Amino acid sequence: MLTQLTINNFAIVRQLDIELAKGMSVITGETGAGKSIAIDALGLCFGQRVETSMVREGQERAEICATFQLESQNPAYHWLSEQELQDPDNPTECILRRIINADGRSKAFINSTPVSASQLKEIGQYLVHINGQHASQLLLKNDYQLQLVDNFAAHPELLVKMREDYLAWKNLQNQVKTFQQKVAENEARKQLLQYQVDELDEFNLRPNEYLELEDEQRRLSSSEQLTQLSPISLANFK
Repeated sequence: MLTQLTINNFAIVRQLDIELAKGMSVITGETGAGKSIAIDALGLCFGQRVETSMVREGQERAEICATFQLESQNPAYHWLSEQELQDPDNPTECILRRIINADGRSKAFINSTPVSASQLKEIGQYLVHINGQHASQLLLKNDYQLQLVDNFAAHPELLVKMREDYLAWKNLQNQVKTFQQKVAENEARKQLLQYQVDELDEFNLRPNEYLELEDEQRRLSSSEQLTQLSPISLANFK
């Protein structure tokens, strides 16, 4: 559940800190009082598109922070674990933060770790449902349809078990892939070594022939120098 929403320099809001408790909370006010600003700010924490007009006039940046408390059966809890974004000191807490600069650039964070806007969208579908004029369009999304079925079936333990089994299967699949890559590398190495052995066999080298060839190579490498010195030596004898 959403426990806290902090808004700084967003739209007409200079600073707003909302703390929520269990149960139903209602925000009331006259038309145009700014009630929807809290919803718009929350939407940014779930990866909605950024506009420069969102930053309060005269300010360099806006910042929105939403804090959630999660149960271990919540899909968001397991999503954080899979993405390695959980706070090790408080794994049931999820803090989403979005910073919007006046030039239109933005930064996103989950539990102080930089993330992409698409990752905010991914986890957002597990945290809240914002019902507006076009909320019915969610029914066209496969992920939302599955979520409705799972919520209706009320089998969180089965979902947790399925997710654990899936992760174990993916881990084994990665191990098999790594093993297959090593087998392919070893086979390529074997073929290279066999080719080199065959090449050496074709030379039909005699015992110690390699050493003899080395000696001859050293002798031939100095032949030019010997040729140049020969006339000098003959002149000395004369």
